[in-house]
Amino acid sequence: MVGLFAELGFEVSFNSDGSIYLWNSELKIEFIAPEKSIGTDGAKEIKNLSIKAIPLRFMNMLLEKPVRVKDKNIEISIPNPTAFAIHKLLISERRKKQDKRLKDLEQALLVLEIVNPEDLKKMYKSLPKPWKKSIINTLKKSPTLLPLRREIAEKALLTLQSQ
Repeated sequence: MVGLFAELGFEVSFNSDGSIYLWNSELKIEFIAPEKSIGTDGAKEIKNLSIKAIPLRFMNMLLEKPVRVKDKNIEISIPNPTAFAIHKLLISERRKKQDKRLKDLEQALLVLEIVNPEDLKKMYKSLPKPWKKSIINTLKKSPTLLPLRREIAEKALLTLQSQ
């Protein structure tokens, strides 16, 4: 499978955990898989594809109700933007590296700016209580971490805390 991407001009590189990613001057492709247990270290082998993927928490929400995008006769599934933003809020607090934490938080806020507030409320209401608390805490901290995105965080907080 990796060979097909090499034919399209992608380079293959490895992360320190053994997982691979493909890249070219315009795009980086990472392979991710659901993390089955808390604190899994190392890559997860995907035998059917002959690759090792990065285990990622809360990934199942990214697989629910994907959006189909078609460009130049190529159709792909991408995560629902609302699910993507919530996922990024949840994982940002769990990141050990500050730069990755800020990147996840900023991505979440930029996507929250364009999602339907009703969709956001509906998905948020379906989450377990600890996840909701984590999301609210992350949004409350975000103006300090990303002051230029303050308005987006405040709007999302108002949306989630309104009944």
